[in-house]
Amino acid sequence: MWKINGFPYKHAVACIIGTGQDVYKFCEKFFFIESFRSSYSVPIELVIMDERFDEVPDDPQIVPPIAKPGPGRPRKKRIESSRAKPKKQQKCGRCKKFGTHNLKTCKETI
Repeated sequence: MWKINGFPYKHAVACIIGTGQDVYKFCEKFFFIESFRSSYSVPIELVIMDERFDEVPDDPQIVPPIAKPGPGRPRKKRIESSRAKPKKQQKCGRCKKFGTHNLKTCKETI
């Protein structure tokens, strides 16, 4: 990985410092500030591409993208709606009335 990335990792830096050598000798040159400044020292020229914009049709037709099925087995259950469902009427065990309350939440007088 050191050769691929171009700079030593922390365990390699610890070994280099332990031997008394300079860590910067083991880093690639493009990580230094001098190479960054030299790459932007020359002005970057603008590239003009006029020939690409000359061939625009009068009535361009936009076609939909090709839809591919997703990977894996399709779902068996549908995704339920995010809308609030009406509460189910249930019979209270205390007052014996139908409503949205039960024995524990009943506030009727007996």
